[in-house]
Amino acid sequence: MIKETIYEFKKLSKEFIITVMLGLILVIGMNAYSITNTAWEHQMEIWPYGLEFFVLLMPLFISIPFSFKLFCEVKDGYLKNVFNRKNIKHYLRVKFMAGAFATYLSVFLIYFISFLVTTYILPMTPAGRNDPFGNFLSEFSFYNHLMFEAPLLFGLLISV
Repeated sequence: MIKETIYEFKKLSKEFIITVMLGLILVIGMNAYSITNTAWEHQMEIWPYGLEFFVLLMPLFISIPFSFKLFCEVKDGYLKNVFNRKNIKHYLRVKFMAGAFATYLSVFLIYFISFLVTTYILPMTPAGRNDPFGNFLSEFSFYNHLMFEAPLLFGLLISV
């Protein structure tokens, strides 16, 4: 069953890469827009605000790899041949497991790579004014001690 799941995941690879690339372009673009049009006190505050639009579209992004491949298999008549060779319940269970793994991995990669790019690569704009609400995230965040002391660990925990 593990070999079959790996095989199904390999069949999803093209859609998986497209999903991750589209998600990264969206999130990093929103973060770059947020950096250039607002003033932040710290680089870490930008990342959660750039993810808001991605979270809105997340159901679309997580369904692309699995649903597109299943649609193609139904349209091409591949599932009719599966009835003759395998138990359809077993085949769909393996297909769903591979789809769930691809979904989790794509969301994790989008979150974590966008975190790394936003935190370590995008240029920071200095804060223009002393806004009492500008540091809202760092004051009231559950992980505020990790956010500034260990940003890589913070990004990993939030991505998982």
